[in-house]
Amino acid sequence: LARRPGYALVASGTLALGLAASTAAFTYVSAYGRPFPGVGVDRLHQVWLATDDAPWGALSLPDYEDLATLDGAPFSVTAAGASFFLASVRHPELTEVAEGEAVAGGFFSLLGVDVSLGRGLSPQDDRPAAAPVAVISHDYWASRYGADPAVAGRTILLNNEAYTIVGVVGPGFRGSSAASRPQFWIPFEQYMRVYRPGEASRIDREAGGFVPIIRLAEGMTAAAAEDALAAFASRLDRDAPLAGRRRTFALEAATWIRPGTREAEAVTTRVLVAAAAFLLLLACANVANLVLSAGARRHREIAIRRTLGASRGNLVGQLLLE
Repeated sequence: LARRPGYALVASGTLALGLAASTAAFTYVSAYGRPFPGVGVDRLHQVWLATDDAPWGALSLPDYEDLATLDGAPFSVTAAGASFFLASVRHPELTEVAEGEAVAGGFFSLLGVDVSLGRGLSPQDDRPAAAPVAVISHDYWASRYGADPAVAGRTILLNNEAYTIVGVVGPGFRGSSAASRPQFWIPFEQYMRVYRPGEASRIDREAGGFVPIIRLAEGMTAAAAEDALAAFASRLDRDAPLAGRRRTFALEAATWIRPGTREAEAVTTRVLVAAAAFLLLLACANVANLVLSAGARRHREIAIRRTLGASRGNLVGQLLLE
């Protein structure tokens, strides 16, 4: 390498290009199976309503509430909203738009989210008579509140309505979906009251909007959870049937990128991986040609080594190592 630095640089650069592209493609594709950041991912799954038209549908609020109170289930249940929402946030010096996520009362505790200041939302916060409360993200706390350690107990105005800040999540948590970065979280009860008012939205089993997240009980398997969900779906179809369709609940490992997005991007990711693999193969072929061309100029060196007693195996081993 010292005698032929140009050869060494070209070979290293060619391999670096192929390896970098392959690593970038692998990192991108593997992110589709990445679990929620900042949570305890052990035995964590999501529940989806599967139909012929929409294999990854969200549950209605009454279906979720029935699931959350299911007797004898081999799992604990919480949920997050299927989509994010925006709120006008009024500060003393400005008014801005912030992104929020609606979650069930026990969301942070079941996921094992680190709450670095104050507390998370509790089931008591998710009741009709509860006072409006919110949890804010670590980044929002730092940017808008100057990382004030006394922020818990202060008031945040969301759509001109006062919410009490009860906690700040740790810096590792980014929400339940990679599609957004929520800056605050409120309980389902407050979300329904403001964004989906009216009794009809609370009892409508045709309207999705909630993604249950379950944690299997210690020693329980995903197969046991799927059996419980199948029995639950049959009971709901008998007691509260949907119009023209039957329920099937799909259980999937909880991932930050939702399965519907993963399926929609499947063709793109396959093409990306194939292109990166081809580039790596091309880089290896080019380096192999460099090695062969360098070897062709080494007849004199190899002849001297052979004359000095190197065996055929020694020479082949040296070339293979190189």
